[in-house]
Amino acid sequence: MRFKIHLGPILPPPPGSGGHFEPKGSRHVAFMELPPKHHSDYERSSDSSEHNPHCFACGMRTFMCIFVFFLLLLVIGAIFISFLYAGLPRVQIRRFEFSKLNISEKISNTSNSTSTSGKVHLTADTDILMVFRNRNGISKLKYGSFSVKVSWQDIKLGRTEIAAFTQDKNNSTTFSLRTRVEEQEVDLEDLNELKTELENENAVFHLALRGDLGFNFGSLNVHGLPTSINCNPKKQQIDLARRPRCRVRLFPV
Repeated sequence: MRFKIHLGPILPPPPGSGGHFEPKGSRHVAFMELPPKHHSDYERSSDSSEHNPHCFACGMRTFMCIFVFFLLLLVIGAIFISFLYAGLPRVQIRRFEFSKLNISEKISNTSNSTSTSGKVHLTADTDILMVFRNRNGISKLKYGSFSVKVSWQDIKLGRTEIAAFTQDKNNSTTFSLRTRVEEQEVDLEDLNELKTELENENAVFHLALRGDLGFNFGSLNVHGLPTSINCNPKKQQIDLARRPRCRVRLFPV
């Protein structure tokens, strides 16, 4: 079945229409382009959403690398310190005795009496024999000068110094030290207690040494490490030749 559509002649535009004629039923279709700014904003937002996971992953990898690096440094440092502690010398007290112990009869708080209370003056010479032993067969030890302080409770028994020296592997060095106090004011009660402990051979003295220590591992030299040596010899142990050991520490607080 066929249909035929007959279109009549197109009539000219009416007067006053300006020569423009638009047939009825015609439609206008407008195309609008987004400004460049809108395109860039859209692309930037899509790019940022795509790159954010990658940036987070990169940050995590960097953090993990730094963490592992510092962890390795700590482990290496701990191993190195342990190695140094294994090479520390052994220090012992072989002899500790008073070669002189005098108490003046003058009492500080009275003029011409010998009361059993108050303060008296002490003059004492202390002789000490110390042994430093380098037990390791790997490194030499280089000792800086060490200050030595001797005391019993609150009574100071003098100070001295050990000069710097070097010790070979598997070697021992012995020092004979003497400290002295002269006319030192002390409590009479404390001095009487010291005399009683000396008679009973249970007096415990304190030696404090402060200085620095170095290690020579062939071409590797580590010098100037702060070192403390603390000894608490008991008179009875020394008399029995037990040679009490001292505590040697690096980096004392």
